[in-house]
Amino acid sequence: MESKKLEIVIIVPGGIQYRFVIMAHRTASVGERLIEPEFYKNHSLKHEIPEGDHHEIEILEPALWKHEHAKKIHTHPIGTRRHFVCYTSALPTIKDVEAILRVWCVGTVYTMITGLDFGAEYARGQDSFHDRMRDEHGITIKPA
Repeated sequence: MESKKLEIVIIVPGGIQYRFVIMAHRTASVGERLIEPEFYKNHSLKHEIPEGDHHEIEILEPALWKHEHAKKIHTHPIGTRRHFVCYTSALPTIKDVEAILRVWCVGTVYTMITGLDFGAEYARGQDSFHDRMRDEHGITIKPA
């Protein structure tokens, strides 16, 4: 297993910043996965575990599971100490991880602020999601 630490900062009106620190764990086979196979089978569209190279995204900061809207934030616990982004499709490259993180972090901040699941906003149009979050809610990604 190979792991890479990533950070993304989301800015909301008033200049408030939400810093996300994650560890992207790359595994080469189903047997190496950290998330239990049943989770993939029960929650993926095809009820399958991603084959080959795949990244699982562990959330290091912030402690979203303690947030008042934690039940609406898309995370998956492993035991009591580890929490992962709830995402079941294949993520073979770190670029795939970064793309998902941009959506997940912006959406998570939307949920933290509004108490609404960001899935409905995302379903309104994936291609315009970031523009809508910026224009309608003032939520943006801080440039690196």
